[in-house]
Amino acid sequence: MKYTKGKWRICSFAEGHVENEDGRLVAACMGYSTNADNGDHRKENIANAKLISKVPEINEALEEFNIQLNKLKADYLTLMMIQYPEFTNSINRLRTLFKEIEL
Repeated sequence: MKYTKGKWRICSFAEGHVENEDGRLVAACMGYSTNADNGDHRKENIANAKLISKVPEINEALEEFNIQLNKLKADYLTLMMIQYPEFTNSINRLRTLFKEIEL
């Protein structure tokens, strides 16, 4: 998957923006907000930026999980999927996401 490598962080000059460790803008989350919403849009935009800033770390964890999942013996994985249907749903969802982002 191609994306801006390295750690991302909330911009030092704009809390609703995300930059990489070199200061390059990766995402801008501060859209238009009116004063009529009591600052809720601003808070949501900042929360979005915080979430986006963790994408490389989340991706790294998911890649490692995918590697470990693929190491499980087929019999054990099948047993887990039979005994725990919610495990099956989670695994299938993750596998779909891995395909969508080309992991």
